[in-house]
Amino acid sequence: MRTVCALVLGLALCSCAGPSQDDARAEAIVEPHEVEHSIYYGGDILTMAGHEPKYAEAVVEGEGEIIFVGSKEDALAVYRGRAREVDLEGRTMLPGFIDAHGHLKNVGFQALAADLLPPPDSDVDEISGLQEKLREWGEGELSRDLGWIVGFGYDDSQLEEQRHPTRDDLDEVSEDRPVFIIHQSGHLYVANSKLLELAGISADTEDPEGGVIRRRPDSQEPDGVLVNHHAIARTGPI
Repeated sequence: MRTVCALVLGLALCSCAGPSQDDARAEAIVEPHEVEHSIYYGGDILTMAGHEPKYAEAVVEGEGEIIFVGSKEDALAVYRGRAREVDLEGRTMLPGFIDAHGHLKNVGFQALAADLLPPPDSDVDEISGLQEKLREWGEGELSRDLGWIVGFGYDDSQLEEQRHPTRDDLDEVSEDRPVFIIHQSGHLYVANSKLLELAGISADTEDPEGGVIRRRPDSQEPDGVLVNHHAIARTGPI
């Protein structure tokens, strides 16, 4: 698996458009390695070099690096007998895709939760509309099974009120059931009073390391907005 990862990552840096096949063969003749090499062929090998699709018949990997990109004939001429051969059997090989920062877990949450996205993705552009979406979702089977009301995607900067919803706003949706919503950035959250109570978050609760529990004006009482360290790093104190 590590070898395959190294292969697909390295493909992004390789081009099969520059040197001729003879030059490629010359470049491929390297000092023997005391490690296993791998030859990949038999499928569409897309290098992603340049602005147009660039395909190669074969690539050779050794010591975690791409050491040859070119024709299958040249690859086998140089490396057959001292490399593991991998027939792609018609499958496509692509460069590696690195997700340096992602919220994969939120994909499932977003698919199931109340849709609180602003236009044009959805239609939540004021807090009253957000509340109505949550009430509607709260009448569904999933919400009844969970015992919670949850939503994803609100954006304070695109709400008419130009602010985050608070615990008081969510209490108007339900005072008896936990209500929890996530900002579309994934870095801010709002909880109603019931959820804050269940979580044990009160005026006596200190801010966690790397996060902020926002407070009501002139008070230590939480206002329901919870901020994680990513939002602080990007926007400064909140």
